[in-house]
Amino acid sequence: MKMKLKHSNLPTTPLLLLLSLSLSACGSCTAEEDEEPPVVQRPDVCEISPADVLDCEIPPKESEDAFVVINSSKDLEPVCASRCNRFYSLSVFANDFTFEDLSFFSHIIRANFVSFSGYIRALRGTEQLDIGGFSASGTFLLREIDGFSGATELLGVSIIENEDLEAVRGFDNVVTFESARLKINSNYKLKVIDAFNKLPSISEDGTIELQNNPQLQSIEGFRSLTQGQFLIIVGNPNLTKLSGLSNIQDFEQVRIEANAKLTKCEIDRTLAKLNPEVRVVLSNNGPDGPCPD
Repeated sequence: MKMKLKHSNLPTTPLLLLLSLSLSACGSCTAEEDEEPPVVQRPDVCEISPADVLDCEIPPKESEDAFVVINSSKDLEPVCASRCNRFYSLSVFANDFTFEDLSFFSHIIRANFVSFSGYIRALRGTEQLDIGGFSASGTFLLREIDGFSGATELLGVSIIENEDLEAVRGFDNVVTFESARLKINSNYKLKVIDAFNKLPSISEDGTIELQNNPQLQSIEGFRSLTQGQFLIIVGNPNLTKLSGLSNIQDFEQVRIEANAKLTKCEIDRTLAKLNPEVRVVLSNNGPDGPCPD
C-alpha cells in the first residue's frame, strides 16, 4: 500500500511553493491508504513532431494562477494541442493516475518553475529542459532525478520526502544559484547525490541543506563548489563520503552534525581547503577511523 495524496490548495507562485516546501514537504495534503492509481494514457494529440512545435507559452487556467497543473490525460490534451514549447510554471500533481514518464513534454524547452509530486515513475522527457526552479516533494515510484541539462541558472531546489528516490543526478550545466535554498531532505531511500557538478558558488544568502536522509552514503556532486553562505549536512546516519565537496573554501558557516559513520578523517579531508575564518560546527559524527577509499 502507498499513501495517496489529496490535493487541496497549491501555492499560487513558484516563490510561495518553495516557501511552503521549506516548512513541510506536503503541508497541503492529507494521506489515506490506497492502491497505486491506474497508468495515465498518452492522448493522441500529444504525438507532436518537431516540425509542428510552436514558439509560444502555454497559459495556465485562471484558477491555478501561474501554474499549469497536470493530474490526468484530460489535463494533457489542451497542453499538447497548443503545441507550445514553453510553460510559465508546471505542476505535475499525480494523485489520480500514475505517470510512467514525462515523454509527452519532450518538446518543451523552458519552464520558469517545475513541481512534481505523487505517482511518477520517471522524469524521462525532461532531459534538455531549461528551468528556473525545481521541486520534487512527496513522490512515489520515482527512483532517480536526472536531466535538466538545459538549466543554467536556478532560484531554488527542493527535494523532500520522496518515498522511493535512490539517486539525485543531473543539473549538469547549472552555474548560477541565486537567493534561495537547495534542499535535499528526508528522502528515505536516497543513497547518492551526484548533481550540480558545474556549480561554482551559491549567492550570499543561499544555503545548501542535506538533512535527514537515512540511507545516504555519499555526496559526490558539487565538485566545482567553492563558496556560499551556509552548508548544512545533518542527520545522515549512513553517510561515509563527502568527496564531491572537497573544493569548498569560503562559506559563512559549515555545519556537519549527527552523521554517525562519517569519520573525522573524511571531514578533515573535505574541509582541507576551507578558509580558516569560516565558522565550522562539528558534533556527533563518526569516530577517528581511516578515510574511505
